[in-house]
Amino acid sequence: MAHLQGYRHDVFVSYAHAPQLSDWSQKLCESLASALNYLLGYNTTQPGVDIWMDPDLRRNLPLTAQLRSRIEESALLLIVMSRFYLSSEWCGKEVAWFEAAARSRVAPRSRIFIVHPEPTDRAKWPSALHDLPGYTFHSDTRSARVVLPFGFIGNEEDKASFEAARWNVAQQIKLQMDELLAPAVEPPEVQPTAVSTSGRAARLIFLDGSAVSIESDSVGQTIRNILRAAQAETFEADAWGPVPRTPDDANQLFAKLVRAKAGCDGLLFVQRDSSDALREWLLDYLSEVVPAARRIRPDGSPPMPAVVDTTDTDAPLVFGGVPILKYHRPDFSTLLSTWVQGLAKARGAA
Repeated sequence: MAHLQGYRHDVFVSYAHAPQLSDWSQKLCESLASALNYLLGYNTTQPGVDIWMDPDLRRNLPLTAQLRSRIEESALLLIVMSRFYLSSEWCGKEVAWFEAAARSRVAPRSRIFIVHPEPTDRAKWPSALHDLPGYTFHSDTRSARVVLPFGFIGNEEDKASFEAARWNVAQQIKLQMDELLAPAVEPPEVQPTAVSTSGRAARLIFLDGSAVSIESDSVGQTIRNILRAAQAETFEADAWGPVPRTPDDANQLFAKLVRAKAGCDGLLFVQRDSSDALREWLLDYLSEVVPAARRIRPDGSPPMPAVVDTTDTDAPLVFGGVPILKYHRPDFSTLLSTWVQGLAKARGAA
């Protein structure tokens, strides 16, 4: 079980298989786990943090989906940067997969850590890594007259350099974990105007998906009208204005949206095409909204998700355990209304 709830692994270690460097990467992985367990207060009887590196999956191409799943379900990425890494097609894929998965998460740039066991040409780095600093784990070793990773020579100076570097990285990783675990602030109150016949406040639905906020959009308006008739109010991202231009402001807005989504009764995603947007939305729900709900909701239960499929494809009626409501079905209005009425029951039973 990962230290960070909602993730399969706390840290995924991306490295290149190479003579001696593979063993060094394994040692680094183990020593970082030990340091983090100490910093986070785990004792020897507890499982501690989950730092994962694969010894074999890259060598078995049919397991590509398994490897990608592990990367996308990891909170942080640790890269062992080397000349071998830069020439590895696998390593490039791992960076791309993690970068795509983390793009819509809180502080995506702060989730990648790079260690340097040897100097490399930054111009050859994947574009997603260009502006990341990294941590030096090598020196010009006098006795060997060559630049080597800390720990290769084994004398006292070499050992001390490795220890200092790994504790520095462990502390930085811990700080990022602490930030991700920080208690969420209660989302701003959004008072629904509709009232159910029982006198209880209407359910609040976070409406997500491309173009759902455009007032002239017929699909968006139809969905809003059905929700309103079912005594539900909608809440959308554009309630806080346009998307910020700076990365820091964008991170703050996304964190605010995560808390707002977690505080709603239901999440409704409108699927407009067959792109990967639905998969990314579900991943965000599992990795960000569900953990936030545990912190800010009195019963810890997450908001109930559903998808409105506006495409003409024969997609399944359930995706990742989430119900798919077909917009073009004649009974769509009934399906959506029934889902809304089920929110109160689900929340009351939690």
